[in-house]
Amino acid sequence: MNWETPDSESIARLAHWLAALYVVIEGWKDFKIDDKRVNALLELYAENVDLLRRCRNAVYHCQKELFDPKIQKALQGKEMAVWAAVLQDEIECFIYMWPFFQYGVSQQSYKLHEEFIGCIGWQPNNTLSSWNETYLKCADYLSNNGRSELEKTNENDALIQNTLQKLIRIRSSLIQPLIESRRDDT
Repeated sequence: MNWETPDSESIARLAHWLAALYVVIEGWKDFKIDDKRVNALLELYAENVDLLRRCRNAVYHCQKELFDPKIQKALQGKEMAVWAAVLQDEIECFIYMWPFFQYGVSQQSYKLHEEFIGCIGWQPNNTLSSWNETYLKCADYLSNNGRSELEKTNENDALIQNTLQKLIRIRSSLIQPLIESRRDDT
């Protein structure tokens, strides 16, 4: 969407995005997936999850009103938009990295990762894609599985460890303000 997109089209796209995000949340809960960042976002923002559920119902079921109040409420407020975008990024990161979380960094995990991405026909296409790729390159180096382009040296070991720590801080900095602000409210 851009500034030239008609308001009605923007509202329709946003409503479908939020409704579809709820479907993903349903699957997340049904499969009982354990990721502390995603689960914290779901638990601390339970009222947002419920708003998405109601938005999904309004979007995908016949409504008597042209612009259902459930959709209006879900589209209001910057906090909801920020929370939904961060939640989506966290879920995408989890899906993208799942083979490595599940089986560690190895040649076999890379093969599974490529098959997994091929099956779903998707990989993250946002600013966190660079984060994922850099993280995997660091993990490659540390796993010493032959995929790393860096020579194994003490200097490179220190560089990689430092880079991993920075990556972890960057990732945490994206979600931490949302979690802390919500915990402060309770």
